[in-house]
Amino acid sequence: MEIGQVFSALQKHRGNPRNPSLEPMRRLLSRLGDPQDRVPCIHVAGTNGKGSVCAMLAAVLQACGYCTGLFLSPYVVEFGERIQINGRYIPSERLADIAGKVFPQVEVLEAQGDSFTEFELVAALGFLYFWQEGCEIAVIETGMGGRIDATNVLARPELAVLTAVSFDHTAVLGSSLAAIAREKSGILKPGVDMAVSFPQPSEVWPVLEQAAKATDSRLWDAGEIRLEDVSDSLDGIRWQVQGRRFRLPLAGPHQIENLRTVWKALQILRGRGWDLPWPAVQEGFSRARLPARLERFGTMPLFLLDCAHNPAGAEVLAESVRRYLPGRRVAGVVGMLRDKPCAAVMDILSPCFSDLFAVTPDSPRALPDRELAAFWRGETPPHLCGGNLAGALRQAAACVGETGAVVVCGSLFLAGQARPLLWEQEKFAEKITGRHAATK
Repeated sequence: MEIGQVFSALQKHRGNPRNPSLEPMRRLLSRLGDPQDRVPCIHVAGTNGKGSVCAMLAAVLQACGYCTGLFLSPYVVEFGERIQINGRYIPSERLADIAGKVFPQVEVLEAQGDSFTEFELVAALGFLYFWQEGCEIAVIETGMGGRIDATNVLARPELAVLTAVSFDHTAVLGSSLAAIAREKSGILKPGVDMAVSFPQPSEVWPVLEQAAKATDSRLWDAGEIRLEDVSDSLDGIRWQVQGRRFRLPLAGPHQIENLRTVWKALQILRGRGWDLPWPAVQEGFSRARLPARLERFGTMPLFLLDCAHNPAGAEVLAESVRRYLPGRRVAGVVGMLRDKPCAAVMDILSPCFSDLFAVTPDSPRALPDRELAAFWRGETPPHLCGGNLAGALRQAAACVGETGAVVVCGSLFLAGQARPLLWEQEKFAEKITGRHAATK
């Protein structure tokens, strides 16, 4: 296949309804040789923090010498972010080659009555790629939920991980935290251990314990992890364990809990015989990267790019703004999708921003800027910027001045649009301030 044909085929499946069963996915993978069971996998579910936990685990395993696959969902800027080996995005020619093996089987099954979502096909591409490239382990992030998520075809993962559970995708996963936890705990398989992020809402633990009992699995509480001399800043997290110093370049106080979860997962892997030398673990944490998670650009003004799009993510972002930007004038460049809890998110973020620059993300699901602005609770009138994100960034920078900060958030779609602009930091800074800012 040509790469253009690959993306056209994926787009054709984009609107397909989510399958209520994993059987079509299992039939497809069976025709491909069951690649999902040829590589040991760490399966990660949760509401917030999944991507960060996956990025840390993959970076540490790679640093320890393992050929490591990483499957993420969704991507921020380019499709290759979703399927990586040792930090390298899948090359276009390999994606086309893998798709040339997957899509003929899809056509056969669709002719027999099966249907597939775009996410299912991307997951199949990832599993086959990891197997063909000889990965020794892969870190797999669920897309939504867990029980009937396309990634839940793993027969027996090496390890399961559950990050923080909160409200998101309630129309699909359920309107209570217990219901959401039931869906996410569905990744538990018989006899497979699960590292569980701490803290969790009180409604979540009884559900997890019931699922663990039903599958004869063991839950490992990441709250048991004790870190010493912990400090955090916009440059990341620093801590010490048994006299060893560690650094994580992902910012935000919430990353402390994420790294505790990763640490617990590493303890479990060690117990299962994985060779994880301390110097390599240190190096792995220092290499962990993930776009659009309190990602910092420039200094005059400072730009922060974040993909917060639900209340839990907004709470984390709001805490980070208060913690790291005290006394600064902070403007928000915000764009959201209409199927997200926009009012709740804006209620949380409004007190953090002196000014709002509302934009309409480039998505058919986008909430128009005017409708988003109606949820603004700040004292200044909101600025309506439509689809002109570059203009919104320029206006926000001028509004806060060189000593201020601009926070771009609300949607992964918006983050994907903004990141290329912010990467061009020197040129961008010249346009908006007339001065060069530090490049990333």
